[in-house]
Amino acid sequence: MLSDLGHQQSRGVGAVLCELEWSPDRLETGTLNRQGDKLSSIGFDQPSEEHSGFNDYDFADLLSARFKGNLPDLVKGDCKTHFPYTNSTLHPIFVTHAGARQQSDS
Repeated sequence: MLSDLGHQQSRGVGAVLCELEWSPDRLETGTLNRQGDKLSSIGFDQPSEEHSGFNDYDFADLLSARFKGNLPDLVKGDCKTHFPYTNSTLHPIFVTHAGARQQSDS
């Protein structure tokens, strides 16, 4: 379930997208209810494709695997620091998925 703040933030995003007259070609979400709630609050009412790969992940496990259990101290305690490491860990996976997706759409 999306929080009240999440709905408020999503409505704000929707207002900006509407102002920009932007609409997506397709919608993809994870399988969590709050992800669908977010699309509704943004104002998207067309059906979305669901992929469990977009669900939440355990960043601590991802980073532990990347660093083979030897996490740098800086990464352990500081969220601002672990986000870039997590993103750089996931980026090759998303790029590979997006490339495969583009090829299958052609």
